[in-house]
Amino acid sequence: MGEVSAGAVAPADADLGAAPDSATLLGSGTVDGRPVWRIAFVDPSVPAWYTVSIDKRTSRTLALEMTAAAHFMRQVYSGFDEPVSIVPPRSP
Repeated sequence: MGEVSAGAVAPADADLGAAPDSATLLGSGTVDGRPVWRIAFVDPSVPAWYTVSIDKRTSRTLALEMTAAAHFMRQVYSGFDEPVSIVPPRSP
């Protein structure tokens, strides 16, 4: 569709190395029924190709896909602002 503005960012935990290059808006889609923008970019230092799905309402990253030589990865983000329960391990 077209180039993405500098305001479009990758998820905070994405280890991108070099600055993303050739960011492109692929169009719209859905993730778990939520409308998203699908954006693609490349990290030439790996090289790796990424596609991110950004929630149109909240601007949160809902999914990240990465493809590199012999390496494929998909991360899905969910449960935003949900309570977390941590249970310590039982003592021996």
